[in-house]
Amino acid sequence: MKNSWVTKASDYDWDWENVSAEVTDIEVAKRFFEVGQDRLSGQVALVTGGGRGIGRMSALALAGEGAAVVVLARSQGQIDETAGIIYDLGGRCLSILCDVVDLSQLQKATTRAVEEYGKLSIVLVNAGTNLDRNQLLASDPVGFEQTIRVNLLGAYYTAYAVAPELVRAGGGHLIFVESGLGINPSPGMLAYGASKAGVHQMVTSYARELCDYKITVNGLNPGPTATELTAPLRVPGQEKGVFAEPNSWVKHPAYVAKWVRDMACWVPGQCPSGQTYDLKRAR
Repeated sequence: MKNSWVTKASDYDWDWENVSAEVTDIEVAKRFFEVGQDRLSGQVALVTGGGRGIGRMSALALAGEGAAVVVLARSQGQIDETAGIIYDLGGRCLSILCDVVDLSQLQKATTRAVEEYGKLSIVLVNAGTNLDRNQLLASDPVGFEQTIRVNLLGAYYTAYAVAPELVRAGGGHLIFVESGLGINPSPGMLAYGASKAGVHQMVTSYARELCDYKITVNGLNPGPTATELTAPLRVPGQEKGVFAEPNSWVKHPAYVAKWVRDMACWVPGQCPSGQTYDLKRAR
C-alpha cells in the first residue's frame, strides 16, 4: 500500500519534456508515485540495467504505477539505491546482482523474481553499453565484441530467460530499448549500431513468435537522452546539435520512463505489437 501522504496529481501538471538535469532521482520518483493511478497493481516488472539512467527511471515509473519491480545490474550499490528509493515511497522492489551476458545468472534472477512476487508480466530489456566509439582504422576489437555481447546477446539472453514466465503468466509485455543508430548508422558507432539493429530485428520477430501467447513485444527508441552512457557525446550546457544529428532534442530519462510505464499499461494481446516507438525529434 502506498504511503497515505502521497497526493494524486495529473501527468499534465509536470512538464515531462523539460525535466531539468538538476532534478534528483528522488524528486522524480516522488512525482511518479504522486501521479500513479495503480494501473499496474498486481503486475510484476523486471528491468535490466536498472541501476541508473533510463533503467532506474523506468523502475521508478513502473513502481509508481503499482507494479512490483525487480531491478538487475552489475553494480549492487546502484540497484540497491534504486530499490531503496522505491521502498521509501511505499513501493515494492527487489534488487538482484546480474550480468546480462551470463545466461545462467539471468535464469536464476528470473526464478528468484517469480519466487518473490509470484509471476512476471512486464520486462524492460534495457541494459546496454558502448565500448568502441572509433572508426575502423582505430577501432578496439575487445570493446567492439563486448558491446555486441552486452547489447545483442544480453538482449537475447534476457528474452530467452523471461519468455517462459510471461507465457505462464498468461501474457505480458516485452519492451526493448532500441536506438536510431540501429537503422541510421554513424561513423565510429558501428558496434553500438549493429547491436541495436539486431535488437530491432528481435522486436519484429518475437512479436510474431509470441503473439499467440498474448505477449506484446515492442521497441522504444529514446533518441538523444542525458544519461551516463551518452555523456561522451554531449557538450555541457548545450542542448542541441551535440549528438550525431543536428538540432537533436536531448531529454531527461524520466521522459523515456513515462513512455515505458504507459506502454506497460496497455492490455497485452489487445494493443500494437512489433512496433518501434521513436521519441527522437527536433525542437
